Amino acid sequence: MATTTPDPALDSSSSPGERTPSLPRSVLIQVIVLPLALTAILAVIFLTSTVSLLSTSKRVEHTHRVVDQAHLVQMLLLDLENGLRGYLFTGWPDFLEPYRAASGAVDTSLNELARLVAEEPVQAERVARLREQTRRWHRDAEQAIALKQEGLDALPTNDLNPGGKLLMDGVRNLLSACIADEKAQGQLHGQSTRTRASAGLISTGIAALVLGIVLFIITRRQLSTVSSAYEIALATLRERSSSLARSEARFQAFMDHNPAVTFIKDDQGRYLYGNKAWANLLGKPIEELLGRNDEELRGRATAELLAESDRKVLETRTFVEAATATCDQVDQPHDWISLKYPLDDGSGQILIGGIAVDVTELRRAERDLRISEERYTLAMRGSSAGLWDWNCDSDGLYLSPRFKELVGYDDHEIENTMERFVALLHVQDRERVMFAFSEHLIRQVPYDVEYRLRNKAGAYRWFHARGQAIWDEQGKATRMSGSITDITARKHAEAEVLALNARLERRLQRLASLRMIDSAITAGLDLPMILGFVLDQIKLQLHVDACALLLLDAKTQTLETSASWGFQTEAMKDSQVPLCRQGGDGWRWNIAPCMSRT
Repeated sequence: MATTTPDPALDSSSSPGERTPSLPRSVLIQVIVLPLALTAILAVIFLTSTVSLLSTSKRVEHTHRVVDQAHLVQMLLLDLENGLRGYLFTGWPDFLEPYRAASGAVDTSLNELARLVAEEPVQAERVARLREQTRRWHRDAEQAIALKQEGLDALPTNDLNPGGKLLMDGVRNLLSACIADEKAQGQLHGQSTRTRASAGLISTGIAALVLGIVLFIITRRQLSTVSSAYEIALATLRERSSSLARSEARFQAFMDHNPAVTFIKDDQGRYLYGNKAWANLLGKPIEELLGRNDEELRGRATAELLAESDRKVLETRTFVEAATATCDQVDQPHDWISLKYPLDDGSGQILIGGIAVDVTELRRAERDLRISEERYTLAMRGSSAGLWDWNCDSDGLYLSPRFKELVGYDDHEIENTMERFVALLHVQDRERVMFAFSEHLIRQVPYDVEYRLRNKAGAYRWFHARGQAIWDEQGKATRMSGSITDITARKHAEAEVLALNARLERRLQRLASLRMIDSAITAGLDLPMILGFVLDQIKLQLHVDACALLLLDAKTQTLETSASWGFQTEAMKDSQVPLCRQGGDGWRWNIAPCMSRT
């Protein structure tokens, strides 16, 4: 018997029961599909030939329509020319009736002819010239008719409108050329139609012949394949056993290198399978562990703890996740997360599969993290500063509850966004604060600024802000954190100190002025010089625009101007202000006369 090569389409992982009928099914599919495919190819060839014939037929029909339309234009032009000649020769209006009828139809016919030949550049150019010359001839004809109607013979009777005749001859030549080209194209299309029809018939016959030959070859080949199908199935059975062994070896290697503890129990709690990590946990070879339960291996207390999750799996037939704390062989505590699930062995018995992961280090890290967070929370609550944290990539901003409390808000009353923070900034401080931000992020200049924030009551309070960013390897800032401290009281104290210093400075300046005046008087200067000196000190200390000194005249009981500066008129220089007794020992100034003069 001839040796046959196994079909590569057969998967080595398929079962023998699946391989045996697969070959007859494959043969049947090929016997049906391949003839259908060849028939489809034949149909495509025939359809292509038919479509080509239809296209050529439409082109021939289009050629006939163009020729008919051109003949129609010739007839209309003939009516135009005959009507014009008859009217110009005889002067009878009856000759204008065919002329007028043709005039109205010739433009429509030319437009239709232009539409038909729009896809042919040469013919379209001819029709365009034809329309232009027809319009020119029509304009000349209308002028000749108008002259004739006015009683003027524009042309000799033996040579009616020679220019128009030349135009009409050009129009006829263009139409003749258009008709000739279309007829030539029609002949070419007819020849092409006959050629394509012959080619279609020949190709269809050849395809039918090829189809018969291919069907014969396929049938013979597939019959041979069916005869060897069972021999291939026998070879597959031998491969199946070795493939199953390799698969089991791969699974065992995978499980032995899995760091998680993996096991299978029966419904009585006896171990049926365990990987190397499970054996290492119990400290014994796998052969000594299989068939035993948790009480025998780990003691009653641990067995009762693990049996609770086993019962839940058998009762609910679902996944059960459990967290347990056990001790190892040297009584060191360990935390475990286990996932147990039901397994069906195919006989109806429910087994318990499980995976357990030692999370002792993870739990320890979680406890350390929780302690650290508690310390941070206590430190943050005990601090008077408000904390903030900004993610430069996502633009997410965190404002601590103390930060919001400093501006008079509860934690839920203000959003953690950069836009909300900028809105709280005093308008005069925004540009300066944003510049400090950018300088720190780009040039790593220390961020240490003072600014004002609007609190919930609408008032502004002063804050001292510090911050520090973190940059990646490319020097791009990724995160920035900092704090703010309320310095409103300090700012108010500084303002009071500045005001007090200003008042002290003014008093010192006034004292110096008095000393200078006293020195002038002591020096024995005359009265006008002393008064002028006093006036200069008044201007210097009071920062006024105008001032005057008035002295009391005991005789006239009036105040007379002794020195003045800055007044626009001369009235204050010689003004006198009488004193009027108010009652008792009091006196008052009567400045009405002075003010009326000024």
